[in-house]
This record gives sequence, C-alpha cells and structure tokens, in this order.
Amino acid sequence: MQPNSNKLNICIFSAQYLPHMGGIENFTYNLSKALINKGYKVTVITSNTDGWETREESEQIQIIRLPIYNFIEGRYPIIKHNKLFSELKKEIYLEKYDFVIVNARFYIHSIFGLRMAYKRKIPAICIDHGTSHLTVNNKVLDSIGGSYEHLITKIDECYCKNYYAVSPTSLAWLNHFKIIGKGILYNSIDPYHIENIQKNSCDSYRKKYHLSQDDLVLTFTGRLLTEKGLPQLVKAVENLAQTYPNLHLMIAGEGPLKINTPCKNIHLLGRIDFDHVIHLLDETDMFILPSDSEGFSTSILEAGMCNCYIIANDTGGIRDVLRNKEYGIVMNNNSETSVRKAIITAINNKPYWNKAEELTKNNILHHFTWDRTADDVVEIINKMRK
Repeated sequence: MQPNSNKLNICIFSAQYLPHMGGIENFTYNLSKALINKGYKVTVITSNTDGWETREESEQIQIIRLPIYNFIEGRYPIIKHNKLFSELKKEIYLEKYDFVIVNARFYIHSIFGLRMAYKRKIPAICIDHGTSHLTVNNKVLDSIGGSYEHLITKIDECYCKNYYAVSPTSLAWLNHFKIIGKGILYNSIDPYHIENIQKNSCDSYRKKYHLSQDDLVLTFTGRLLTEKGLPQLVKAVENLAQTYPNLHLMIAGEGPLKINTPCKNIHLLGRIDFDHVIHLLDETDMFILPSDSEGFSTSILEAGMCNCYIIANDTGGIRDVLRNKEYGIVMNNNSETSVRKAIITAINNKPYWNKAEELTKNNILHHFTWDRTADDVVEIINKMRK
C-alpha cells in the first residue's frame, strides 16, 4: 500500500508503553512504526509509570505520558487528575487528530481516549487484547476485578461501537461482554528486523552456560507471572532433568513472580533486550508458552521466525500459528503433568522438527507481519473516514 501523502495524524492510546515491557506495549510500538512507514503521523498517549519524560519523540513517534498512580504493581495505571494532567488534557483536546486507536478495553486510560474521540467526533476503534479477566491469583480480588472490568467496558461502549481483537479467541472473548467484534487485527512481527539482528554477532548463551550442541535448550521469554504457567513449567523441568540431564530451560524476562529452584538445569536470565532475545531463540531447540491466557503471543511468532519447535497451551491465536500437529504441540491445559508430557512428546518428535519449523515460519511470514496488520488498519481508517 502506498504512503498516505496527506499525513493523517493517528492517535494511539496505550495505558502502558515502552520502555515498560509487555504485549500491548510492543503492539502499540510496532503498529506505530508500520503506520509511519506508510506515511502517517503517529502520537502515542500513554502513562508515565516510571518517571520518564512527559513529552518525547522516538523513531518519529510522538509520545505523551500522563501522570498516574501505579496500581497492582504497575500493571494497572490510574490517571492522576492533577495540574499536569489538566495541561496535557487541554493539549490533547486541541491537537488535530484524524483517527483514534485505543489499546485495550479495560483501562481508565482507554475511557479517556474513547471519550476524547467521541466528544471531538473523531472516528475511533478499540482493540481488545484479552481472552479472560485480569487475575491477581486471589479469588476475592479477581471477582471484584471482573465486576470492575464489566463496568469499565459498559462505560467504553458509551463512546465506541467499533471493537476489534488481536486473535479469534480474543474476538470471542468480546462476546462475554455482549460485544460483537468487527474483525481481527493480528499481533505480528517485523521479519526483516529479526533477520538483520540474526546477521549480527552476539554472546552465545550455550557457551555462557557451558552447553554443547547435543544439549537440548527449552526457552521461555516473557513477563514472569503466575498466569504464564511458570510454576508448572519449572516443576516439570525439575522432574524431567532427572531423566533427561541434557535438557536445559532458559527463562528470559522479569516480573513480580520470584522463581527459586535448586535445579542446575534451569537458568534465569532476567530481562534481556530484543537483540539478545533473538540470539537466544536462535540457539533454542524448543520454545514453550504454557500460559493460562494470551491475547496473541508475540513470543510465539518470534520463536517461529527463529526456527524453534513450539509447545504452547491452547490460548489466544495459538491454533492460527500451529495449525495442526505437524506445526508443533498445542496442549489442552497447562497443568504440570500436561507440560511434562508435552516436552517428552517434543523430544520424541525430534526427527520431525525441521518440517514443523518450516511450516510454522512460512505461516508467520504469510499472515503475521506488521506490514499486513498495518494495511488492515489503513483499510479501516479509510472506510471510517468516508
């Protein structure tokens, strides 16, 4: 699609944004870059979760960070209605925006964005990234949180009727709120960026942990959260290491979950930058994502681009990437037993890994790139602005 010569100004509301790490943050960043490459101006309005600059330009993306209270360890920012917010709100309301995109549905930040668009008669869409209610692993608090999410969603609907989702599972989750979504805007990757990273040299993780090419590297990348299935994964590998001493688990990421294990086959890498993630995946045999729920995992796409054999729980969009058994392993649940059995099955399927990796990578290249997702967004913009 040709660049837009009119330089339409797209405003994207994202409650959290880089350098804060997460799926929605990466979605917002990559979609912004893809839209800029197509000739659009992009402004991201987000939360100032860690004392960053209030106004900033990064890679041609204009960023405005609102003052907030960090709630639930920063996972749920709430706008702080102080003098600075009043100044920024006035600035935002005066700026000429041609289209508004809100990521995602369940933040107070989202209501602010949708209400602004509604009052100023700017066409807007809301992109949902969830497949279940937010959990803090406390039944009472989760129940309250679920009711709160329904309330937030009802308020959203006062200002927006155009809902999209990042996966078929996420689209179906909208039905829980009696919302009929209008389509899917897939989470994606930039294959050219990954390929350029792969060309550069980097420290070897196998060398760092004294692993040979005969050792099997199983990798998880992402936020360290209980709902990612990490407790079950760690226990499964602790058990399997006794039978498979050449099996090693690499865990790359940070988060509130503290992982303590005596197993020498489990290596905690902490937070590593994107370049190092790609080089780690290049040295990985099997990638695993045992999450309770996902909107649409970027990590799965990155692993597929790096020719990893993939094991994942059946959550948002996984079956779009792993279309059948020839592509990888989709678990029916993420219990410790299921995780352990899936890893054993993968090890036994090693002769078929090359075919699975080729099928998965080709599927990603054809259907899950930011250029394609941006084209879908541009089509929506053009239709809604007529």
